[in-house]
Order: sequence, then C-alpha cells, then structure tokens
Amino acid sequence: MIELTPMVGLIALHNLFSMLSLGGTLYVSVPVGRPKVEYDAHRVFRAETLIHAMSPHAQIKEIALIRDNNEFTNFGSDMVSATNSADEQSYGCLILSVTKIQQPTNVRT
Repeated sequence: MIELTPMVGLIALHNLFSMLSLGGTLYVSVPVGRPKVEYDAHRVFRAETLIHAMSPHAQIKEIALIRDNNEFTNFGSDMVSATNSADEQSYGCLILSVTKIQQPTNVRT
C-alpha cells in the first residue's frame, strides 16, 4: 500500500523534473486554492507552495488559472497576480509552462 503523505505531490513534481532534460519544457496543471484534501486523496495546493518547489530548478514561462467559476485567465509571467488569484479559489486549476534550468537534488521519499 502506498502512503499518501502531505509531500506526495511535491515528490511527484520532483520526479517529473528529474526525468526532464535540461532546457526541456514541462506543462503542469494542479488543483489550487485553500490547502486541503478532497475526496480522500486529491490535494489542493497553495500556488506559492508549487512555485517555490519548482523555483530552484525551473523557470516559469507562463502561468494561467481556471477559477472556480470556470473563467480562464492567462497571467503570462505575472506570478504575483496569479498566486493571489489562485489563493482566492476553493478548487481552481493552475496551469504552468516551465523550463528546466538545473537538475533537482535528491529529495527524501
């Protein structure tokens, strides 16, 4: 049985970056809003937590948000507005286009 720890989503993100070539692009969509667990397994993240987890080894090229009311907003590279808007959601969807700029270091699993 796999144990779902609070870090499981960030560990998965780390693993995706580990497989990506330097200079490669990764498209990520993640539930965002007030941090919580939905349906016993679906973790909702704070946007800032995700961006901070990626920042050492990735450059965010573009960031967009699908809000609770299904409104789509493309923030381009304006992370401040994107994270503020994402934190106002209950169960929004953050969409990121990121480029790997360095190899992630090992993370405890």
